[in-house]
Amino acid sequence: MTSLTAGQLRWSLERTADICVIPIRTLREWVAVGLLRPVVAGGKGGVGKCHLLSTQQLYGLVVVDALIRSQRGCGRSYARSVLECFQAMTESVLEVWMGERTDDYAEEAVAAWTSSQAAEPCLIDRGEPALPGDDEAVADMTERHYRIDAAIRERLGQPSSRTAGRSRASSRKVK
Repeated sequence: MTSLTAGQLRWSLERTADICVIPIRTLREWVAVGLLRPVVAGGKGGVGKCHLLSTQQLYGLVVVDALIRSQRGCGRSYARSVLECFQAMTESVLEVWMGERTDDYAEEAVAAWTSSQAAEPCLIDRGEPALPGDDEAVADMTERHYRIDAAIRERLGQPSSRTAGRSRASSRKVK
């Protein structure tokens, strides 16, 4: 029996809405306008096959939603760049993001991802000057990323490591 990895998991819009705390209506709208491109496109009219998203897209959606709701704001083209950046995450980078890997190969994979054409536009620090509410937006993104981590571990049958994930994830810098 082959076991799935975090990067191989697929998530329905309904489950994504629940995990990421984003209204289902918003996700459907983002699909309809082409901002969000599911890795598996579902049928029209909500009948039959549903849209499926990758784990990487869930992390990107949280960042986009938090940016849109923040005082900083986020335009559609930048939101698309952020989603494409996260979708370009390899399995190794995803494992680092979740705090599961720290070896040299993983560091090389992260360096390759962060310097890639897909990641470059969204990983540039655009947080200067700091605005009121930036700290709250980052805390919100971080908490929702923990929710994704927990959902992944649940689907993979792994024990929850919220405390360990919190200490590892606190060193992440979301820009």
